[in-house]
Order: sequence, then C-alpha cells, then structure tokens
Amino acid sequence: MTLPDTSPRFQPFHTAHAIVEMVAAYEFAHKIAPAQLFTTPDEIAALFGPEFTLQHQQVHDVMATEAGIQYRQLPAFMLQKGQPSRPEWVVRIDPNGFSVHVLNYTRWELVNAEVKSMVDRILTQAAAKPLTLAGIVLRYLDQFNFVGDIKDYDASSLLKANPHLPSQAFASGPRWHCHTGWFDTVTPEVLHQLNLNSVLPLGIPGGPTLPAITIEHAQTVRHQPEASLAAYFEDSTAPANRDALMQRLHNGNKIVMANLLQSTVAKQINLTVKRVDA
Repeated sequence: MTLPDTSPRFQPFHTAHAIVEMVAAYEFAHKIAPAQLFTTPDEIAALFGPEFTLQHQQVHDVMATEAGIQYRQLPAFMLQKGQPSRPEWVVRIDPNGFSVHVLNYTRWELVNAEVKSMVDRILTQAAAKPLTLAGIVLRYLDQFNFVGDIKDYDASSLLKANPHLPSQAFASGPRWHCHTGWFDTVTPEVLHQLNLNSVLPLGIPGGPTLPAITIEHAQTVRHQPEASLAAYFEDSTAPANRDALMQRLHNGNKIVMANLLQSTVAKQINLTVKRVDA
C-alpha cells in the first residue's frame, strides 16, 4: 500500500498546472466609449453568442485639465461565460481597451485558439473605427499552495536562486514580496513585470489556513515611434502577426517560470522549454 505524501511541499493551484488566470489585453491610444465598438446588446450577443451574459458597468476616470483634476464615470461592458459565481471566461471592454480573462485554463493550444477568436472579433469591429492600438499585454497569475506544518515552510522547495528573486526571500519565512521588471532586446521590445508574493491567510472562516506563493508575470508591448503596433491591428496580416506575438509571449512566460521553479516542480506541472535564459 502506498502511503500519502505528508512531506511539506507546494501544490499547484490545479492538479496539472498552477495557472489561476491568463489575461490577454489590448489598449487603445485614446479613450473610447464601448458604444464605439458595439451599438446594441443584440450586436454583442451576435458577436459572442448566447453563452455570454452582458453586464453594463461604469469605470472611474481621472483627467487633468487647466481647471484642475476632474473625476468622471465612463461606461464599460463585462461579459461572462460560466456560472456567475465562478465564471470560466470574462471579457471586459472599457474606455482604455479590452481584455479577455481565462479563469479555467486547460492547455495553451485550446485556450489560445479561443482567445484569438474573441480578440479577432473585437478588433475587426475596432479596425473600422478611428482608433490606434497602443499596447498588447499577456499576463499570467500562478499560485502554489503550501501543504504541511507552517514551521517547515521553505520557499526554496518551490523556487530556486535566480536573477529575479533576492536571496532575502528565502530567509523571510512565509511572508515576503518581490517586484522586478526588465526589457528584452528582441523587436518588438517587451516589458516584463514580475510580482512574487508569499502570503499568509487572513483567518477568514472557511478560507485557506496555510501560506501560498503567487507569481504574476505580465509582458507588455507598447506603441513607439520606431515600433508601431499597426502590424497587429491595421495591416492585412494583423491576425497572423498577433498570433505569432502571443506565441512569443507565451514562450517568454515559460522561460521565466522555468528560471524560477525548482526542476522537480517544473516537471510536476509539465513545464518544458527549449531554452532557459540565465
């Protein structure tokens, strides 16, 4: 008989992977009203299908004027697929752009195909408007839950020494935070922003009782005079260009995660990369 493993360790958020959320976001250079993209609820329903429910929302906006700071509320949309309390997909459209949130991640090939379909549908609408794409973002949030006696907590059983994590994190017990960022050198330039948190539970009844480590990795491509994003929005090859960029950003996340995680953990979540940067 095989006895259950009771050694202190970190478990991925899901059995096969640790991804809590994946977000693909597209930002425009100028604020838009959602009605610039969609004029009626029927139009939205036709674009996304009846499995998505639509909610009208408002977002707060701060604008600096000669008279001072002005606060205003602007309209926004949110569409959800799945149970209202636990949606599997969320699409947000606000004055700055839109984002597609994957809350039930399975496999990259399947998820990316669905995200690509949604993004293509929205940007096809946007391409007919006087809009300029200003930014593209791919963000992952991973979580590993500690299992065992808290006195045995050891971040080095999950994470290895690497350039993104100061050594102090390994000596701070179950509560620490690290934030860092850098640019890569491949065109188009990508800004990497990496947040690592080791958090203790808040003691909420029915909530978690042991620490967790979260890894949030965002990659952003910005419009620049020498690097326009028109190729991902206005050109005839824009859908293929976006797909190639997302593949690059996905691979970039895998490289960062492989640099962070112990090899035994990477193997547990089937994380494989062709190249791992130092």
